[in-house]
Amino acid sequence: MRNIIRLTESELVNLVKRVIKEEKNMLSESATINGVKVDASGGGLSTIAKGVANKYSVSVKCGKSAFGVFVPVYTGQISLSSLWDVKDGGIGGKDNTGKVFTIPATKAATLVSQMVSGVSSIKTEGEGTIAGITGSCYVTLKKKI
Repeated sequence: MRNIIRLTESELVNLVKRVIKEEKNMLSESATINGVKVDASGGGLSTIAKGVANKYSVSVKCGKSAFGVFVPVYTGQISLSSLWDVKDGGIGGKDNTGKVFTIPATKAATLVSQMVSGVSSIKTEGEGTIAGITGSCYVTLKKKI
């Protein structure tokens, strides 16, 4: 049997505000991999583990291979606007241009492990499709001092 619940206007407003607040908490500026929080609040990436903070800038070289030659479309530093945990245990993110990406759990765990260890330069790569064009992206994380 269904129950009908009647709400006053102020109760409805408070309910909507609460839902919006909870949504903001779900899509935050951080993700957690193997118990380590990865934060994107400064535009780059940072971790804090065992009381040690490591911060990294993120540079990319994205493009497409044509006839065996890599043709870069964008090369340079990017800024990350948000990160979140994805279902497979990896990281989802969005950059300053609105591009959304995911990092699978195994690759995310390797990257976070290197960040926590304080590796000065971390390189990785991925493939994806943006605006119907499939290509590759080579990513370099540089430790900030």
